[in-house]
Amino acid sequence: MAFPVIDILSHEANASMVMIPEELVLLDNYGLVRPLAPLKTSESVKIDQMIICFVMQGSIHVRINGEETDIMAGQVMTTLPESEGEFMNASSDCRYIMFVIFPDLLKKTFDDIYINYDRTVYEKGFLIEDCIEEQMSIYQLLYTELRKECVRMNYEYKMIVIRSYLNALLINNMKLFETTKKQEQQGNTNSRQYDLFQKFLEALNNYAKTERTVQFYADLLHISPKYLSFVALQYSDKNASQWIGEYVVHHAKTMISIHHMTSAEIAQELQFPNLISYNRFFKRIAGITPKEYKKSLNN
Repeated sequence: MAFPVIDILSHEANASMVMIPEELVLLDNYGLVRPLAPLKTSESVKIDQMIICFVMQGSIHVRINGEETDIMAGQVMTTLPESEGEFMNASSDCRYIMFVIFPDLLKKTFDDIYINYDRTVYEKGFLIEDCIEEQMSIYQLLYTELRKECVRMNYEYKMIVIRSYLNALLINNMKLFETTKKQEQQGNTNSRQYDLFQKFLEALNNYAKTERTVQFYADLLHISPKYLSFVALQYSDKNASQWIGEYVVHHAKTMISIHHMTSAEIAQELQFPNLISYNRFFKRIAGITPKEYKKSLNN
């Protein structure tokens, strides 16, 4: 499958590239001594892949589906597959990282996390949004880990590990846009509520392995469980209980796919009272059992 944009970006003077053919391409230029050469295509080309481009420094000027725009430092652009794209030029100090995910791998990754992009958000086939510092760090960390996996020799679980990193990438990317969409829809500028929501997500990162009640997180934030769920719904399409469930299952999936732990080991690690409780919880959130999820990884 020809992909002219990659051919241009991966030119020796432009970018460093690693790839798994027909699956994933990773591009960056932040480790190069020479400045980024101008990016220029003779015409727009159809892009079958999803592209996530994060600009760390400088800017890139693009034309996507007929609209010209700039990706500035601290911004991420995500384009849906089947877009028309042209990288027109870039500032001399531009530094970027780019994830190019092919359709088959993209579908498998979406199947892993049981969610998909809301195409109604992408009226123009792409979105550009600002990143907070924490999100910037996540993009860079996941890019570094994915590069390491791409260049490693093939082994039995290589694509499972890569898909796990892509799960985290897409979830982070979707949270960025979903939060923005929710704020725009509701015109909600209540900074205290937004701070509470961010603290709730931070608490989930720290405690979701062992704490699964809304009461625990409400107490941690010194608010009522009802108000915590209200705040969560202001900035997402899920209440507090749903967020907790998704974080717990995400940890479980990581233990299955990367650490190859048994259901009994995971149930103990996540402090479920017994294996039956763990299996029921997992199926209620994910829609399938842990055993079915593990089997799907090998398909």
